[in-house]
Amino acid sequence: MTHAFFSPIFFLTAAGILASCGGPQDDPVATLNDPVEGIWKLTDETPPLRITPCGSTRADGFCGYYLVGDSDKIDWMNPDLFEWGQSLQTTQIVRSLRETDKKGTYTGTYYSPSMGEYLLVQLTLRANETADAKIYFGPMKDEAIDMAISAALAPVSMTNLTWYLTRATLGKELLHHDQKWVRLSGGKQ
Repeated sequence: MTHAFFSPIFFLTAAGILASCGGPQDDPVATLNDPVEGIWKLTDETPPLRITPCGSTRADGFCGYYLVGDSDKIDWMNPDLFEWGQSLQTTQIVRSLRETDKKGTYTGTYYSPSMGEYLLVQLTLRANETADAKIYFGPMKDEAIDMAISAALAPVSMTNLTWYLTRATLGKELLHHDQKWVRLSGGKQ
């Protein structure tokens, strides 16, 4: 009786497994190929931004990091304690960018290193390899949850409540900054 280890079927199966492991594997993150993916120039003052999937599915949204820049520039303004003091090259500038019901329009969060603020962004892709970006102060979900918990424990400051409600109702229309983003490379052709 031959051992299963020495059987031809074992060797063929093992060779097939090893061959499938040895070659390059498709990374699901890199294969979404959405029109928003690519390298974008936001302004003359900022380095280009690479927008890629945050995870392996469209539900994870898209994230953006500065492609190049001065590695000595430190993000001293970041309100997130775990990201404070990091190099701006490693700071996530765009988060959770997802396409809306309107094709070619995306919404997400934009971090402004100069202000140390997380803002909302609405990005509308154009046919000429540009995008209209509306960056604005808006209501953040985390802030609403924090405010609700605080209200349960103590009275909420009228100043904080007024500022939140103003941003929730008028932020997109009155408190926005428009930018024209230009695609440098990438994206679905």
